[in-house]
Amino acid sequence: MKPERITVHCIAVPADLADQIRLHVLNMHEWILSWSGGVADLPGCDAIVLPAALLPDLRISQPGAILGAQVLAFGPAEMLPIALMRGADEFLRTPWAAAELFARLRHCLLTATRASRRLGLSLQPGAVSSAATSVALSGAEYRILQLLLRFAGEVVDRQAFCFALWGRFLPQSRAVDVHISSLRRKLAQLASGTSSWTIQTVRGQGYVFIGHQSPVDNL
Repeated sequence: MKPERITVHCIAVPADLADQIRLHVLNMHEWILSWSGGVADLPGCDAIVLPAALLPDLRISQPGAILGAQVLAFGPAEMLPIALMRGADEFLRTPWAAAELFARLRHCLLTATRASRRLGLSLQPGAVSSAATSVALSGAEYRILQLLLRFAGEVVDRQAFCFALWGRFLPQSRAVDVHISSLRRKLAQLASGTSSWTIQTVRGQGYVFIGHQSPVDNL
């Protein structure tokens, strides 16, 4: 069976590192690379690699292109906290090499998949499935559910959702609440006689993902 293709878009990667990356994947045909010098006109992809300094531009100008992608930012060590706050899923501290990049890419993509499967769900860009059925997700719903599943059982605050979706905190916006309400309805459609999933509101704090699953329904 052929390995699943993984598409990675690299933005403003220095020339020496770009050469390393191309050499690293020379005989790894599951990795499909694309390149650009900026954040405009991004293709759909599984992962995006870019300088941490470009995260605000990425979140603001290309929100639709990145909702289903894992974002790996790179930069000096002092940028780590702000990069994660701005929605990066992983951070590479300079200097870095291609081998570390692909190790982190694999970890990032596997973590996103395992987080959902442990709870009896299969989350993919555009859809979430249980053993019983599948429902479609918008890009924003996918990103929100991905964040909730990663921290299942823990409270995720509104600020985290805002940064994941738009790269900044929008305290007056009700968009997150609208997406959460839609996700609750869709999760209810996935329930079976022995398994169910919901998103609970923790007043004044945020939201928490709760799953009740029978072992026989484990995917």
